[in-house]
Amino acid sequence: MVIVMDDNSKITECFNDCVTRDEINWQTGQLFNNIEKATLLKSTKEVLAGRVWGIMNLLQEEEKPSQTTLKMAQFALDATSDQLQADLNSSTDLLTGIASRRAFEESGNLTISRLKRDVLDSAALMFIDVVKFKDFNDKYGHDVGDQALITVANALKNATRETDLVARFAGDEFIVISPFKIEEGSNREDTVNCIRDKVQESTNNLTIEVDGKTIPIGLSIGITELRPNDSLEHGVKRADGDMYKVKADQHAALDTNSLEPE
Repeated sequence: MVIVMDDNSKITECFNDCVTRDEINWQTGQLFNNIEKATLLKSTKEVLAGRVWGIMNLLQEEEKPSQTTLKMAQFALDATSDQLQADLNSSTDLLTGIASRRAFEESGNLTISRLKRDVLDSAALMFIDVVKFKDFNDKYGHDVGDQALITVANALKNATRETDLVARFAGDEFIVISPFKIEEGSNREDTVNCIRDKVQESTNNLTIEVDGKTIPIGLSIGITELRPNDSLEHGVKRADGDMYKVKADQHAALDTNSLEPE
């Protein structure tokens, strides 16, 4: 393993303190756990885990690692932990804690690539909008609006599977990638609509508490099936177009005065 040390001040600081093998082993285990739990692409997690394995191999080369080796391992662990945090910051929406738009774009392009290679049967793409969110913000303020977005994000995570990707696309817009297997004799369109119906049903009664008052939150959900010859942009446009049709026809959508507390 080659450790690139481009911050001399950090190396000097690291070498000033004693490091034990037990400490390195504990930190290695913690870092593995953090990587495993991180909301990152599998390929990114594999790269980070590979670095940690390299650190472990470095220690195994010596029966009793010297302080120099241990401190090099410590420095490498710190650098990998910093990289994990940087990857999380770019892949996670800071407000809601779900995947960011960048993470969605990476995952979406990977999904289409897997469709082209027949590694994946199919995948649904949902485009989700909070009904009359501007009115919500204007009436109750941005802090309450932020809390509403967090509530929606959590509800979407709870309404989908661990294998699905839930991301904040922009503002009050969310997006979900949901891979699915096509059962023999099943209708593709019915399967896609069933995925939407399950999410819609699970999020139909969303509310937020404001000063002891219950405020309803409505969602409009558009959906499309991603195709092997798609670009991600075209898939998003179809799902977005379907969402606007749903919004126009949505009898359960909130009207102008429906933001009043119950």
